[in-house]
Amino acid sequence: MTEHEARAVITSRLQPGERLLWSDSPRPWKAVQNAPLLRLLFATFFLAFALFWTWGASSAPSKNGSPVAQIFPAFGLIFIGFALYQLWSALQAIIACWETAYGLTDRRVIITIGKDGSTQSLGPGSLGRIERSGDSERGTLKFDLGGPSDWWYTRSWMWKPQPAFVDIRDPAKVEAAIYTHLLSHR
Repeated sequence: MTEHEARAVITSRLQPGERLLWSDSPRPWKAVQNAPLLRLLFATFFLAFALFWTWGASSAPSKNGSPVAQIFPAFGLIFIGFALYQLWSALQAIIACWETAYGLTDRRVIITIGKDGSTQSLGPGSLGRIERSGDSERGTLKFDLGGPSDWWYTRSWMWKPQPAFVDIRDPAKVEAAIYTHLLSHR
């Protein structure tokens, strides 16, 4: 997504009277490294294990003739279904990296996926500390939400990635703008 497209997407999400102070979009391959790549790897290995386990379980009834052993392949199908769901959601998250835009307004931080996709808004009350990484030209700002829901972001990368501005230009300047326009008025 170009800088102009990112600005247009974020502008379309503004509330009446809200001012856009900054917008950007990540380089897609850098955004993929934030979490979807790990999810894809996990899902691939889990699917391989589930297929192997199901194959092994399906050959067990023929070896010992036990009627109870005939149920085990059904459990394998549940694992295969879960693995396919994880694989599909990881691929969707990777594709979404090409449609991600970030914005900072006088009221909130905005993260959008696609022109008509989801929008995540973080107001001053939901933002805790900000962790900056990278260099002065490009970097990442990770948002600590400062509440009990943070456990899911920090400990369970499979379910939901931590809210972040990934691979943005001039991260120190953006971080300063967030503190100036949002966090200093709490």
